[in-house]
Amino acid sequence: MTALDDNTNKKQKLEGGFSRSVRPCSKAMAVNGEDELDEEPGEVIESAPPQKVGEERQLTHSGLRKKILREGLGFETPEFNDEVTATVRCVGTSVDGTKLDSTRDRDQPLTFTLGQGLIALEAAELDHGVTTMKKGEVALFTLPADLSVSPNPNPVTQFEVELISWNTVVDVCKDGGILKKIMEKGTESAPPQYLDEVIVNYQVALVDGTVVAETPEGGVKFYVKDGHLFTGLPIAIMTMTRGEKAKLIVQPPYALGEKRRKKAKSGLHLIPPNSVLYVNIELVSFIPVISVTHGTMLLKKILKEGQSVGTADKGSKVAVRYTAMLEDGTVFEKRGIDETSPMEFTTNESQVIAGLDLAVATMKKGERAEISIHPDFAYGNVEVIRDFAVVPPGSNVVYDIEMVDFIQNSEIGQIKKEIAAARKESRHLSKTVERLMQDIGRIIPPDVST
Repeated sequence: MTALDDNTNKKQKLEGGFSRSVRPCSKAMAVNGEDELDEEPGEVIESAPPQKVGEERQLTHSGLRKKILREGLGFETPEFNDEVTATVRCVGTSVDGTKLDSTRDRDQPLTFTLGQGLIALEAAELDHGVTTMKKGEVALFTLPADLSVSPNPNPVTQFEVELISWNTVVDVCKDGGILKKIMEKGTESAPPQYLDEVIVNYQVALVDGTVVAETPEGGVKFYVKDGHLFTGLPIAIMTMTRGEKAKLIVQPPYALGEKRRKKAKSGLHLIPPNSVLYVNIELVSFIPVISVTHGTMLLKKILKEGQSVGTADKGSKVAVRYTAMLEDGTVFEKRGIDETSPMEFTTNESQVIAGLDLAVATMKKGERAEISIHPDFAYGNVEVIRDFAVVPPGSNVVYDIEMVDFIQNSEIGQIKKEIAAARKESRHLSKTVERLMQDIGRIIPPDVST
């Protein structure tokens, strides 16, 4: 049995759809600080129309009321646990006009975390009102006496609040183990997944500010699934978007725990056991990696997006160019490179190794990808002599491959039908011509003149 025959069986057992959504921290599913709505099937959730400037509404059953004095920008609002830092100016007055407190008079904007109470002013639940505000909005909140925490509460207390900005804080695993404060939002909505390759910049420090780890200029590249530095880092990265900058507070269970990291050769300090780590991190970029077989034995990293909508499928005629390498970079085969012709084959007919066959069937025209293939989907435990090098038994192989063109199996079938119809029409036409010639022969006698 050849390596191709042996791998055909494995391919048939494991081929299937794609998977990119593996996540090592089950609690990190609600990474954006949003819980799924608990809706019954078919339930319709009604919402009030947007509040207008000058309009007053009651926000809670306990009597908290809000009047918008100036409309804010955009549509986003802060959430509980977000850090509203040096960006809120508030004025507290009683209904008779007596000032209770004023940060405007002191020119000292407030800094507080939503959900922990608006410092020690007269409102225990004013934070609920702040969560309804947009950036730049000014609103007047009126609280009844039972919401006041003052030793001598007034019957009614009013606060004028201006919200200028805030930093979103995410409890990544919902247990306080990793807190992420977003300093600069990313440019995309989708975060990297468990198999993806990422490039990150980071600096890690202890509580006293001692730097214990940092990346070189340009960042460091690694696969999320392989982990990096400490347990919580890849978990946090899977909540970030491209270009996002954040600050992390990582508790020992998600850091190094009771382990001690020795002093690094670069001169960085050691990390004591049970240390809380403070991390400044930036997700520079990432490249999606697809598992073709629902595992890690056949991975496809897209280097260049394709142009077509559809992909090659089983039985497609494909033309590809590639460079095939061992894991150490040793090139053992090239096709369509250095002015040679692209390789042409039909998928799902065991004309190439199983891993290449399966991966190519997922590619679009013009797509370029790096395909990492486990021995079980490559040449197995057989030594194979190729054009430029020998592939040792049990070798992982890597293909840098580009889909030049393909004709889908369905298209091939249609083409065959058209060819058959044309041939049938040709035979019919030939018989018609022959019959006409016979008729002409009967009407016009042959020329017997000499």
